[in-house]
Amino acid sequence: MPLFFYRARDNKNSPREGTIDVLSLQQARDLLKTKGLFVEEIHQTTLEEQGIEKAPYLPLIATLRLYAGWLLAWYGLIFAIGAYQHRAVLPFRSELIAGLASSTVVLVSAFGVFLFLMLSSLYKNIHVGLLKGIGLTFVWILGTIWFAVNI
Repeated sequence: MPLFFYRARDNKNSPREGTIDVLSLQQARDLLKTKGLFVEEIHQTTLEEQGIEKAPYLPLIATLRLYAGWLLAWYGLIFAIGAYQHRAVLPFRSELIAGLASSTVVLVSAFGVFLFLMLSSLYKNIHVGLLKGIGLTFVWILGTIWFAVNI
């Protein structure tokens, strides 16, 4: 339900302000009226009024996430067709697909892209900060290297 911020006066003309959680603006006005408050200002709360810090828009990261998503989809398609081809389910054979599906470079790259998408989503959800971003970048790099070494 939407949260509304209000400023009102009571029967003794004392100022009151607060938030109310109702479905609509009209319902908020009616509820405040039944409580004996005369509404001076009412509006749906902003993120700042709710105490939520809005993450800045980072166009480079957004673009990289878009391309990484498409790249991960292509990797998934290569692995799926390669697995079907390996089991002789497909009526054709492509040496390019077979080579890409069995390549450790493609597998490590797919894991790195997956890790990038997961950690960048985590970064957006834990509220931004330079140290958190640097830390998650190191986790991404070290995780990809660890996977490459242990494959």
